Amino acid sequence: MSDTSRLCSLVASKESLLDLLFMTAGFAPFGPRRETSEGIEVAAALEYYSRVLFMLHLLPLLRKSKGRVISVGGGGKEWKNSIFLDNLDLKKPENFKFWTVQRMYLGMTTVAMETLADQKENQGVTFIHSWPGIVSTGNVRRGLYEDETSWWAWFVHWVFEPFLTMIGFSEEECGERYLYQCVSARYGGKGVPWMGQKGVDSWEREGDEIEGQGGRLFLVDRKCECTPNAGVMKTLRGETKERVWDHTLKVLGPYL
Repeated sequence: MSDTSRLCSLVASKESLLDLLFMTAGFAPFGPRRETSEGIEVAAALEYYSRVLFMLHLLPLLRKSKGRVISVGGGGKEWKNSIFLDNLDLKKPENFKFWTVQRMYLGMTTVAMETLADQKENQGVTFIHSWPGIVSTGNVRRGLYEDETSWWAWFVHWVFEPFLTMIGFSEEECGERYLYQCVSARYGGKGVPWMGQKGVDSWEREGDEIEGQGGRLFLVDRKCECTPNAGVMKTLRGETKERVWDHTLKVLGPYL
C-alpha cells in the first residue's frame, strides 16, 4: 500500500490530468495464506486494496479529463453470499480457499467501484470491471509460492498451463480486446465513436451519462459485452456495500 501511494504521488507530481487508469495485477493463492509486510493478504493487496487505493488517489486527475478506470478481474461473475462480512480479511482458515478468495475479492472490487461511480463528483468518469476469460499469463504458477518442486507445480507447468493456452485467448488477442475497452465510446464518456447499442451499466441504465448522478460502472465479459448481473448486484447493495466500503477505508486510512 505504501508503494501504491508513492507511485500515485509520483504520477500526480508529473501529470495535471489522467485519461486512463488500467489495473491488472493479480495472484492465484493456491498455497497457504500469506501476508505482505503491511499485514495484508497477498491476493487481497494485489487484486483489491491496491486497486481501490489507486482509484482514490488518482480520481482527482481522472475527473479533470473525464477519464476511464479499468480493473481486470471478474466483472459480471459476482456470486451471491460470496463476501464474508464477518471475515473480510479472510483470516479464518475455513474461508481461505482459492475459489472463495477469488469470488470474494472480485465481488468486493465490483462493490467498491460502484460505490465510487455512484458519487456525484465522479460524474463523467467511466468505471469498467471486466473479466478477460481464460488467458495463460503465468498467474497460476506464481500462486504456488516457494512450492515449485512439488508434483502440483510439475502438473501446472506441463499440463495445466498448456491446457489453458489451448482453450483460452492468447495474450495478444486479450490485449486487443482491452485496447477496445480502453478507447471505445460504447461504455460512455469520450472515445472512438460507437454506432451500435450503448453499453448497459451495473444499475441497468443504457445510454450516455445521466445528468446529476455519478459516473457509471460497466461489468464487461470476455467478449466485451456488458453483463449487469442484475440479480446478484441487488443482493450486494445495502448492508454488504456499506460494510465492505467502511472496512476498506479503515484498512486504507493510513495510506490516504
